Amino acid sequence: MDIIKNLNDYAMTADEKLFVSFLKENIGSYACSEKIVNSEFIKSYVAPNHDFLIYTTGEADPSLLRRVG
Repeated sequence: MDIIKNLNDYAMTADEKLFVSFLKENIGSYACSEKIVNSEFIKSYVAPNHDFLIYTTGEADPSLLRRVG
């Protein structure tokens, strides 16, 4: 699996912006990819930030639904 990095997503200084414009002119892309070899990173990247459950006591009332069409 690869991770895609985009240089536009990073905060840059004026010198770094100049270098990135040079790369854009000579390479033609702000994006690069890198092979992910750390499986723990993938697990932490796709894991939810918080563990929580959502409960509801509401029920749909079929009489309020209307047919479209």
